[in-house]
Amino acid sequence: MRITLTTEQRREEILYILHMRGHETIPNLAKELEVSIRTIKYDIEALADRCKVKTKRGKYGGVELDSGYFVIHLAPAQLNLLEELKLGLNGHKLEVMESIIADFSAP
Repeated sequence: MRITLTTEQRREEILYILHMRGHETIPNLAKELEVSIRTIKYDIEALADRCKVKTKRGKYGGVELDSGYFVIHLAPAQLNLLEELKLGLNGHKLEVMESIIADFSAP
């Protein structure tokens, strides 16, 4: 049984999957994320508005990221650890940690 993701978490997961695999079909994404095909299509439309996601029709169709686009975001556990470590920092080290969190946190 999978933990239910928020819409934004699911979309970030789609980007991560596409980044790792290069290509995936909408039915496979729907099955893996345990949502309907229509939900994945809505997600892909929303993602296409903000980043370089493209779809291809046909036998070898599916969803992929445009070449040159990549996604690096912290997983929730990584973000939580950095937030915890940040509490022991001050000065320049605190500023650096805050910039890392800001740069690599999901939008």
